[in-house]
Amino acid sequence: MSTLNLESYKEIFPVVATPLLILKPHAPNFTIVEVNDAYLDVTMTTRDIIGKGLFEIFPLRTSDSRTEEQDKLENSLAEVVKTKKAVRVESRYDIPVPNTDQSVLHYWASTNTPILDAAGELLHIIHLPIDVTHIYELHKSEKKAREEAETERKKFQSIFAQTPVAIGIFKGPELNIDVVNPP
Repeated sequence: MSTLNLESYKEIFPVVATPLLILKPHAPNFTIVEVNDAYLDVTMTTRDIIGKGLFEIFPLRTSDSRTEEQDKLENSLAEVVKTKKAVRVESRYDIPVPNTDQSVLHYWASTNTPILDAAGELLHIIHLPIDVTHIYELHKSEKKAREEAETERKKFQSIFAQTPVAIGIFKGPELNIDVVNPP
């Protein structure tokens, strides 16, 4: 049985298709130790982020006040440090577009997984963010479509109920009464 050596790791990690980030578990900085190409692509960053704090690269504070949404990632990392167990978190974080003052809306489902040494001490945290923006947008579109359908149904019911002539809607070959208006 062969084992994975450091050289194999160095060849495999950068090309894994899932975005991955390895962090030092030192709050509040959570220094970036390693990053793969998929992470760089999705966050529109470069390898220059290695050696910098996670929240230095991706600031949580967009103003003087903090929001619950902004605290989610930081709290999940702190929980990994405290419990030495994986923590999943869903949050919104807009990715800044390099060299502009713009950002791109993103929703994330992230898992922060502890890497422990043989003695059970926390060495690193693997941060695995999955971009779920398309799922969020799909749910938003479905909700809007349901609301629009309900509005149209209510309009139809109102018109149907107020029509001065008797109207009935029948179903099936036996013409069972489905709906009738008051007249």
